[in-house]
Amino acid sequence: MSYRYAWNLIQKAEAHLGSKLLDRRTGGSRGESSHLSSEGRPLLDRFNPLKRDVAAYSHGRFAELCDLQESGRRR
Repeated sequence: MSYRYAWNLIQKAEAHLGSKLLDRRTGGSRGESSHLSSEGRPLLDRFNPLKRDVAAYSHGRFAELCDLQESGRRR
């Protein structure tokens, strides 16, 4: 994913949610930086378990489908 595409996704998510997901600091002697905002951290904390659940389900379901295909070939 390109940097520009990722920033566009973040901006769209912020507009949709109506709050900032990142706190941004530009320029200065220490350079630019971004970190999760006070609204972004809880959202990420809720998203990560969902992401793990979806990944576990999709891996299991894929294995089931592969077993079905393998079984179907033997008939």
